[in-house]
Amino acid sequence: MSATIDLNRTQASRYGQTQQSSAQATSLSRVVTPAAMPALIPASSALTSHYIDGQTQQYLRISPTAGLEDFDNSLLAVETIDTPVAAQLLLAAKQLRTQCFASSFGVVFNDDLDSDDYDEACLHIVLQQAGQVIATARVLDSQRAALLGHFYSENEFYLTPLLKPYPYEILEVGRTCIHPEYRNGKVLRLLWQAISQVARYLKVNAFMGCCSIPIGAGNINGWLQTLAQVPKVNIRPKYRLPPTILSSAPTIPPLLNTYLKMGASISEQACFDVDFHCADVLVWLPFEQVHPRYQHLLGGM
Repeated sequence: MSATIDLNRTQASRYGQTQQSSAQATSLSRVVTPAAMPALIPASSALTSHYIDGQTQQYLRISPTAGLEDFDNSLLAVETIDTPVAAQLLLAAKQLRTQCFASSFGVVFNDDLDSDDYDEACLHIVLQQAGQVIATARVLDSQRAALLGHFYSENEFYLTPLLKPYPYEILEVGRTCIHPEYRNGKVLRLLWQAISQVARYLKVNAFMGCCSIPIGAGNINGWLQTLAQVPKVNIRPKYRLPPTILSSAPTIPPLLNTYLKMGASISEQACFDVDFHCADVLVWLPFEQVHPRYQHLLGGM
């Protein structure tokens, strides 16, 4: 059955104040790894992209031509799939997040699952191959962020100097992760294409988000100061990184490296993520700032 769903349709009362997750000594034994996940959608060797509204837990199949003729129409024409399937896909995405973030940062989660209040407000992008969830990201647009009272990144940075003077419709990208066995250019490109598809339909014109780097990866703030050719945004972190004796530059995560190649601006300093115990670098990417050679990642926007 076809339906038209307004992704901005929310009630502010649905979302409580975001709770900080505490790192309790819990076991990850109940986490289902991607290799053990059932085929939630009929198995295919091809990479497929799925979209799930965290508020309604509806599976959204975005038509390749939906809304292209009417650029004043902010609604998405979608096909609604069985809700239990969408809920299973979303759970599998959270389990992949849990596995990746526990491995990368040593964080443990309440109830052995990476889940917070922002999940309900966000649209979730899930990549699947042969029945396995292999990559995921969640996105939050300006209107839903306004109902929540803030973007996720505002928990870590004082963003008023950045956001107040600019008339941008922002899509915040977060919780991005790819299964270790599938971390290659093909999967990253498909994930970008899926994010860009959402950005096009929501008519946003800037990406924002935090990219995480393990604290022990190197002298992160020292490395940021060496990036003289990279544009910076004049914002302050709410939590400073702990002192480091490391002098080497950190290994840059592929996602952050892609942002830098695209022409993104970044924060002058990293913020200490008190939940994940890692360093977060803010990324700010208005679409007019994207280098021409990477415009194809925006899907012609």
